[in-house]
Amino acid sequence: MSFRGSLRIADQQALTSAVTVEQIDALVDLDEAVSEWATKAMIPALGLLW
Repeated sequence: MSFRGSLRIADQQALTSAVTVEQIDALVDLDEAVSEWATKAMIPALGLLW
């Protein structure tokens, strides 16, 4: 496994173990994350039939 891959796993483990907003805020840019998630929620999934 590459060093870069192991960093991603460590980041995922840290994020999944975070239980408060403050802990998540220390790991990610919440404004950016919410904006990204909201954008994806508003764009229809092209692979699904509606």
